[in-house]
Amino acid sequence: MAGLIFPSHPAYFLDLPVMHVKGIPRVALMHGAIPGRVLAIRMDGAYTQRALDYLKQEGRTRIAMLSTPGWLADPTGQDRLNGALAERGMHSPQIWRQAVDVDNPVGAENVTRLIFEGNPNDRPDALMILDDNLVERATLGLTASKLDVPNDVTVIAHTNFPQPAKAHVPVTRLGYDIREILRLSMDLIDRQRRGEEVPDCTEIAPVFENELT
Repeated sequence: MAGLIFPSHPAYFLDLPVMHVKGIPRVALMHGAIPGRVLAIRMDGAYTQRALDYLKQEGRTRIAMLSTPGWLADPTGQDRLNGALAERGMHSPQIWRQAVDVDNPVGAENVTRLIFEGNPNDRPDALMILDDNLVERATLGLTASKLDVPNDVTVIAHTNFPQPAKAHVPVTRLGYDIREILRLSMDLIDRQRRGEEVPDCTEIAPVFENELT
């Protein structure tokens, strides 16, 4: 076996014999490395900053966000988000930050409809969908709300390129190129097999769809 690549943290596999065999390079898409056992490729935290900068350029200031339950449960991440919003003169009250389980994303449709109910001056003018598994249902909610997208609301949809999730309204796609992640993973494995020094954690930057080569 030349190496192992994990698409997420290999928590359920740590006790397998193959995880302890010396000479088998291991790489995972996760926040931090498991020292001496698994290298990490981390999705760069600049995602939120890039998304907010784009929305600011579009003149948007009232930002709704839809993600997964773990995102809301991270107080440090929420504090960083609050700081990034304040720096740009934006606001996003907690009631506009909602979470839906990706294993049952149907709820994203009704959640989105609820967020965008009411007077146009009192509802968000932008939506960040922070998990690609929620994109289809969330955008269905926008169509049911009879909003004119992108005139009434600008939507940024997290995307794993090159296979974007289906969207029922125009969206701006920002995410990560899985082809580049695979190339980087293979390079890290090859470098380890050659005995080269490699970093424990390598970051990969988010890209807009029009930036893909």
